[in-house]
Amino acid sequence: MAKIVEIPKEFRSLRGNLSQELAEKLNVTGEEQHVDEVMKTRGMDITEGAVAIVASVTNGQVRGMKFVTRGGNFESNIPISQLVKGADPEVTLKLRIELEKLSWPAGGPSMRNISGWLDSSEVSWDMTTTEEGVVKILSPEDREERGVHTIKFSLRGLMIVDCKKALLHMSIIPVAASEIRGKVMRWEMEIHELSEVIPSVPLTRDGYVGTRNKYAKSLLIGPLEKEGDNMNMGWLPLLDYGQAEAEGRPQIPSRQNVARELAAFMNKRAGRCSWKKTAEVISELFEGEKAYKDMGISVDPPTLKWPTMAAPDQVAAAPGEKRGRGSPTRVRRPKYGELGSFRGETVRRLSLPARLEAITVELCNASLARGTWRCYESGERAAMRCERETGISMAMPWQEAQAVAFAADCVARNLAASTIRQYMVGKVEEGGVPGGKVLMLECM
Repeated sequence: MAKIVEIPKEFRSLRGNLSQELAEKLNVTGEEQHVDEVMKTRGMDITEGAVAIVASVTNGQVRGMKFVTRGGNFESNIPISQLVKGADPEVTLKLRIELEKLSWPAGGPSMRNISGWLDSSEVSWDMTTTEEGVVKILSPEDREERGVHTIKFSLRGLMIVDCKKALLHMSIIPVAASEIRGKVMRWEMEIHELSEVIPSVPLTRDGYVGTRNKYAKSLLIGPLEKEGDNMNMGWLPLLDYGQAEAEGRPQIPSRQNVARELAAFMNKRAGRCSWKKTAEVISELFEGEKAYKDMGISVDPPTLKWPTMAAPDQVAAAPGEKRGRGSPTRVRRPKYGELGSFRGETVRRLSLPARLEAITVELCNASLARGTWRCYESGERAAMRCERETGISMAMPWQEAQAVAFAADCVARNLAASTIRQYMVGKVEEGGVPGGKVLMLECM
């Protein structure tokens, strides 16, 4: 059972107030550097690493929150042979990860305490060997000679936080960030590329003492509440008003709204993912040598739960109405949602601020119904299977031969004509199949 995070008793209350004065001190709209400035102004030394929470505010309502990491690095060494099957056991990957480069989700289905994938091109790294006690950095020619020059990798962080500190865990997989989605789809599981159920290899941090915090780097959290702030929440989210600030009409949210959104944000978290080591190294899973379902993958449940820091709304009962336990609650299953095939990299070319990029992706994903997205994803997995079994490339855009091969493969697997038609329509929507070819296939 998860332990309730302990808020300092002097700030532990269901009620409080967000004053205009405090809201101005927490305002980080416009520039990423404002986050650093506010943290330092509140007395935080972020040199060795710190984490804050940024809330996006629109029309006086919090529309999303995300972690922001600042200062410090996570440094680690890992033998390449622990990542890639058959790799040179004498070669070690030396990593230096700048914490501010980690991107944490503000919306969508992802757990808020698990960062997005950071590609090897975005971090400092070297490959080394040790000869007679001396560490040697391998040149590109040396890496090619040892057969490790083609190895790619991605990293991500997992944050475990309370109201005192944060523990940052980093892990690695031998796949480029741009290739993760394709690798995951080949598992034929309902998993998106940022899911907490994608296994990875945990990194030990350099400079740890004994076994304490062997895998985690301790970070400051904040800004923390001070006497006189009167928020009674313990940890104060920073506020980003976006375009409303530029137009001179920002509305500050209520303390109740911030408290509720903070609890919802902090409790959308997951623990570490592990597997039963049926694979020698993790590359066997990503290269299709081991099946996902045979890996014995599990995710630890969260060990901490953020407390409710807002008083419940009082709803007046109608005359003669009796309110009690067991009242039926309407369950909403909206037709449209945030989960779809659009990702941050889809709109990265637009060079939008991180907050606007997240909103744009959510709007794009909401352009199609949930059922439509599920159909498209099923069609994508069917195309991947067709490619594996026939050897015919299913890369977009399709030519006539690819479209016919895909339809014929679906027929061979006894799929219904309506299902095949839906898959083909999905490819038309992606711009991968001319509409005339779909009409031709319907007549086959």
